[in-house]
Amino acid sequence: MAAVRAFRTHLTWEEIPKGARYVHVTRDPKDVLVSLYHFMEGWFFEHGTIGIDDFAEARFLANQTRGGGYWSHLLSWRPHRYDESVLFLTYEDMREDPALAVRRIARFLGIALDDALLALVLERSSFAFMKRHERQFDDHLVREMMDRQSGLAPGGDSSKVRSGAVGGHTGRLSPATVAALDRRWQETVATETCLASYAALRTALRARR
Repeated sequence: MAAVRAFRTHLTWEEIPKGARYVHVTRDPKDVLVSLYHFMEGWFFEHGTIGIDDFAEARFLANQTRGGGYWSHLLSWRPHRYDESVLFLTYEDMREDPALAVRRIARFLGIALDDALLALVLERSSFAFMKRHERQFDDHLVREMMDRQSGLAPGGDSSKVRSGAVGGHTGRLSPATVAALDRRWQETVATETCLASYAALRTALRARR
């Protein structure tokens, strides 16, 4: 094992084992919805059988995911955004300036970062690299096990490297779904944080970095 070990998780603050350092990355909920839909389509339901707006209503807005889904997960971590053990980042800022994100993470984890290592990290974390080595970033082992247990045909897609774009929800969601997501933000996140939108949350975080 490497001296510094990293584990990926979707656990809330209440669920996460304490005593480590945590890099929390949040993303525009509309883009999260689109990403989750494409990840689950063809795995948890057949391609073309459920539209993205129906999926949003049933899975993303109905609070049926573990721990309450996106909204409660974000609210569980946000009070700890300035803890010494937590580095709170946004996906959009990481995409906008990946070198700055790598430097912040290295400093947070106490890792010496020279120009050569920075260049390597940027290359290995780029979308192009991940797309070329897509199988290293998917859930094929879990997918293969689930297919066998469920009696499904092998060879299904479990990729998590689709487009990596910011604002990918534009033109994909109906006006009704966009309005419902905005209402959910107001009812949950805005009520707790006084931040009227995801853009406001991002601005607040950038002001403190």
